Amino acid sequence: MRFVNNSQDVSRTDGIWLPFPFSVSLPADGNNQVSTLSVNIINVSLEVSAFAQKAVGREDLMKADLFIVDFDQPNTNLLTHENYDILNIQYDMNSLSFE
Repeated sequence: MRFVNNSQDVSRTDGIWLPFPFSVSLPADGNNQVSTLSVNIINVSLEVSAFAQKAVGREDLMKADLFIVDFDQPNTNLLTHENYDILNIQYDMNSLSFE
């Protein structure tokens, strides 16, 4: 699934990104620890809750990518953090969070 921190969909060459308010905690620069990216999405839809439910039961690791883009040029990544293992998924009817 693709999420965008926006009030409306964002169309990119790789598909439609769904609008949900969320926050991201990026890893600290320069430390010698494994980087951890935390994402908290609020006001999720039934589709997102169903996705989370399927993800929790998987035995293989899911991956997450983070792209920072300008709404006026959504196909140009200003910042990219890729290939994070999703390890800790928590969800309810209103929110989804993962690391």
